[in-house]
Amino acid sequence: MVRFKGGGLLCERSSILTRDGAVVLACCVDSVLAFSAASGDQLYALQHGSPVTALCAHPKDDTLLYSSTVGGDIILWDLTTGTEAQRWQVDSPVESLVVGDADTAYVSCHWRQRQAGRLFAYNLAGSTASSGRAKTSVARRLVAAQSSELLAAVDRHTAMVWRMDRFPQNPLVLTHTKKLTCAALTDSGDVLAVGDVTGRIVFWHGIREAVDAVESGGEPALPQATVHWHAEPVCCLEFSPDGTFMLSGGHEGVLVVWDVSSGRRAYLPRLGSCLLNIACCTGDPSRAAVSLSDNVIRVVDLASMHVQCSIRGICSIASSLRSASPSACIALQPGTGHLALASAAATLQLYDPRRNKHIDRLQLSGLSAFRTPHASSTASKLPAPTHAVFNADGEMLVTVEQRLAVSGRVTSLVKAWRRSQVASYGHSYTLAAGEGNPCSTDDAVIAVAVHPQEPLVAVALGSASVLLWKLMPTSRGGLWTVTSVPALAAFGAHALAFSPDGTVLAACATACSPVMLVESADLRVLGMLPPPLDKRQAASLIMHLAFLADGLRLAVQWEHGAAVYDPLSVGKHWAALLPTALLASDAGTPRLALGMPSGAVLMLGPTGEAHAAAGVLHERTLRAAHFLIPKQSTVADSVLVVLNDAQQFSSANGQATAPIGHHGEQQQRSKTAAAVQQLTAAGQAHLADFGTDSVPHPPCQGRGRVAAAYHDSASHMLASAVELCPLALEQLLL
Repeated sequence: MVRFKGGGLLCERSSILTRDGAVVLACCVDSVLAFSAASGDQLYALQHGSPVTALCAHPKDDTLLYSSTVGGDIILWDLTTGTEAQRWQVDSPVESLVVGDADTAYVSCHWRQRQAGRLFAYNLAGSTASSGRAKTSVARRLVAAQSSELLAAVDRHTAMVWRMDRFPQNPLVLTHTKKLTCAALTDSGDVLAVGDVTGRIVFWHGIREAVDAVESGGEPALPQATVHWHAEPVCCLEFSPDGTFMLSGGHEGVLVVWDVSSGRRAYLPRLGSCLLNIACCTGDPSRAAVSLSDNVIRVVDLASMHVQCSIRGICSIASSLRSASPSACIALQPGTGHLALASAAATLQLYDPRRNKHIDRLQLSGLSAFRTPHASSTASKLPAPTHAVFNADGEMLVTVEQRLAVSGRVTSLVKAWRRSQVASYGHSYTLAAGEGNPCSTDDAVIAVAVHPQEPLVAVALGSASVLLWKLMPTSRGGLWTVTSVPALAAFGAHALAFSPDGTVLAACATACSPVMLVESADLRVLGMLPPPLDKRQAASLIMHLAFLADGLRLAVQWEHGAAVYDPLSVGKHWAALLPTALLASDAGTPRLALGMPSGAVLMLGPTGEAHAAAGVLHERTLRAAHFLIPKQSTVADSVLVVLNDAQQFSSANGQATAPIGHHGEQQQRSKTAAAVQQLTAAGQAHLADFGTDSVPHPPCQGRGRVAAAYHDSASHMLASAVELCPLALEQLLL
């Protein structure tokens, strides 16, 4: 059963402001979301059957809105009731849409599996497409000058302008020496502006007369002017409704306001990330909505040049380092259930999935965090964090920031944070006290595990060693010390996990290497579990390692399968050789969730039995999954939160199917059921190979119960000497 769902990319498509400037309408995957331009709160949602690609206000009625979808639909919405008024099907994936009057839509669509684009007019009254079509290299965005009834688009080095009644025939064609990226028309149709990949903006004047001249067979020569401020490609352009000013934006994160007549500029800097789209309010020229690449829409007052409101979605998650797992920078804050997501410029976002609302933004580093005397301007940009891990109660947070230096070496910065007693925005966590925090190393960080209760952090490095970073009490407030784990000195661990009580540290490198169990207190080797796969098979890096809630079972996941160990009885408890993308362990009950590249998520019990599918995310890659455990946890209360690469999330308990995606719910249920059958059948087929033991183990009592249980276990938990590499065997004997 779905508990809650939301998220999604707000800025992947163009947003618009209503005529009065009170509401921002944004495409968000398969919905149109309406936000208050004053507070940023979500007002309502218009649900579609497939991803929304474009929005267009009705030219005459402010209560109506047109939208288009990748499924080829054009939909007319009544904003007063939030209901669909009419729908048309154009049989091609729509990329851009302009409605010039109540009867005609001008469409840019994809063609030949997105290998090309087509432009055509569609008669809404007769539900028919025009016979004339124009080709483009790919589907391009259309911009309009409604008063002068002109349309424009750019394609490679060419800008094209049409009269609406002749679209897409007889365009005015203007060429440029550089590749063009965007275009804008004044409402009067007198001026066309285009941006290029070098950061230049070219203005052509007299456009309306030139288009009329083309209709008469002439070849007009247009006066033009070029301005240059942007250092990188211009990403978006927009004229004010009266044509007095033009707004431009790009990768600099600066909104530039140009006076068209004089060429003077005004700036609104530090918007946070690359500007993707600018929408001016037709009824209020002083208000504009700016869409940013970090999934934020900022409502800007152009008169005072300040941000009135910020509408924040789930931030974009990206890491430029191959050593970092995609899910390592996504965590779930215990207790609150807030998602912690790493984003650009060394920031960490806290997002409440239950309310679908941004909570806080934590700045992890300042501009000088990674600067060196020889760093270039490009190398000094702040990177996104690669790891974020909480302890059991969420009081401690550990983050990792990594930079690839000009020399090719990786520098890592590990920081420990404590939850603030009196939290304010931007200060939910503060840097933990103690000398030696943060800890810097000239090595890549591969994996991080945090002790459930104590200030103890295990870090796996690219040099194949594992370090323990611990806060030792001193008279000066504490000292963070670094200790190497001898048993894992050259092990090459790619995944780490502490047991629920913190007494055992587990480490694994590949699916063909043993799983090491080390006592966290004195670093003694407790045992080695046999490799998940036979050494004759291709070795895959271990992606996730997690103890089940009882602490006596250990789950391992790699790209081509997953396994659960039962060290006290038979070694591998069960295994399934299937394509998997992620693993999540429930801290409240001994169960786990497996995610498939196809989007299916399956909840499994400790013996491999399937509980329920948690959902299917159609044509999207799963990024992370976490169990949300309430303070008074039961099986029914435990909730699985799944996040995909479109920043969509969905949640479900283990009792029923919870499909989420872009297409019909019935279709999603059938896909989910098929995934359940596939996983269950394959899992049961492999259970026989490794044996099962469904009898639950009684929990050990007292402090250090997991380590004590392993100390008391029989020697069969150790792998045979043939299966152990010589170095690991040597470390074990020592």
